[in-house]
Amino acid sequence: SIAARITPNGAYRQAVVQVANRLNVAISRARCLSVLIARSQLLEIKCNNVDQMRLVNTLCWAREYSDHVDHQKHPLQNDEAHLPVSPARTRPERRRDREQHEIDADGADFERDQDRAGDAASEALRELLPLAQAASHWIEIHGRNETLQLSAADAYRLAGRCDDALGLYDELLADHPDAVEVLYGRAECLYDLGGSRDEEAMDHYRRLAVATAAVLDDHHWQSQLRMLQILRRTGRNTHRIAPYIQQLRGKDPALGGERYRREFERLLQ
Repeated sequence: SIAARITPNGAYRQAVVQVANRLNVAISRARCLSVLIARSQLLEIKCNNVDQMRLVNTLCWAREYSDHVDHQKHPLQNDEAHLPVSPARTRPERRRDREQHEIDADGADFERDQDRAGDAASEALRELLPLAQAASHWIEIHGRNETLQLSAADAYRLAGRCDDALGLYDELLADHPDAVEVLYGRAECLYDLGGSRDEEAMDHYRRLAVATAAVLDDHHWQSQLRMLQILRRTGRNTHRIAPYIQQLRGKDPALGGERYRREFERLLQ
């Protein structure tokens, strides 16, 4: 819910920024429904620059998307004669319905995560690849810079150019064989390549899990997750997955947070 006073002096911009930020949180965290309550005047603001247009466009998109979905899902919403009447459900039937709903919800979460991953990959290819190429070009001209080289390697990896990224990671590892950021980036490249590179990726993740055991940071939980995902996709020692996850719960009942917990639980299905 947003309440904003629209004034000629530009105070509206703060209100629109609030709307954009809250929309991002509400839509990204909602499991089934996001409700936006706002003044319709926010959709009619006169913009003075591209930044303001971008902010207002977020609201306009929400309105248009809502109208589209409402029309698609409820074309007969005003015709009560077409509304089905649900029969009474027994307790076992209601329990089965709840269980099926939970399964469907998990499936929807997975599909949503896959869509977001695809969008992120497209965004990375469009924005990060030129940066990686520019950084590589700078290094060729001015000489090696390890910080810039790591940034270029990460950008290549996120853009899906693992072969280019591996070359840069290999140079860095030659000088810093235990550098966590470098080892992690190379491990992720090997994981994405899969196949014959899985064993090497597994070795990297083992080293990372040990190196970060005292801090239990994102590198630690991602490494633990990746090791089990490799076992699952290669079909090796899959019987060890459930006991190992239970062991990880002993370290942290939340399994590193919602992001990782959901992935660990999918491995149990």
